[in-house]
Amino acid sequence: MHRRVAVSLIAMVSVCALAQAAGTADNAQRAAASHGLTLTLTRDQTTESLETATPKNCLKDHPMRACIPLRYSLKNEGKESIIRWYSSCMDDFRSFEVQKADGSWEELNREFPICTRNVLEVQTLAPGDSISGTFRLADSYLGLDTSFPPDDGLLHMNRGYLLLAGPGTRTIRVRWSLQACVASDKLQPGVAPEPFSASRFCVGGVPPDTSQPWVILSNELELEADH
Repeated sequence: MHRRVAVSLIAMVSVCALAQAAGTADNAQRAAASHGLTLTLTRDQTTESLETATPKNCLKDHPMRACIPLRYSLKNEGKESIIRWYSSCMDDFRSFEVQKADGSWEELNREFPICTRNVLEVQTLAPGDSISGTFRLADSYLGLDTSFPPDDGLLHMNRGYLLLAGPGTRTIRVRWSLQACVASDKLQPGVAPEPFSASRFCVGGVPPDTSQPWVILSNELELEADH
């Protein structure tokens, strides 16, 4: 009897822990959404097409979907200013996900390059401000393992390549985790606070909880098949 009770208690604790972890992720997403941060993923029309030299070089080692120029835009569509912290080595943590045939999502594994000098930075996003940039999934700094497996007779996973190559379409999305807070009235417009003292400009003077970053999920974007 005591053993059954002990097993039941362990099971209950495990379920509660999983529920709490899921709730933490959901709360982080709701926190980011409630402050008006949106993340938009689109095809980039301003960079080279797949017929120019740079994409052709990319296509030598990667599937076509990994070489398509893409653009992201993180915008503050809310009514409050946001302060975010990031580092020169990792910027913020962005994960890239591909939808599988069964409708589930798989994250592309990331291998981060060695960084010898990490500098903490801070940025303020006033209402209407945005951060944007261009990239390809094949970009080496992303470390998404999208290159063709080498023909050396050995077994190579190259999971990024396996997920992006082949017929049909692939749907991708980006999950962006930020260390951020809502700015108080103490922060004057146009003022860039120092990274190590910027938390005093957060509402209540409380720095962001590093264990619970804000999580912003992008729209879903379809990438066409290989030709």
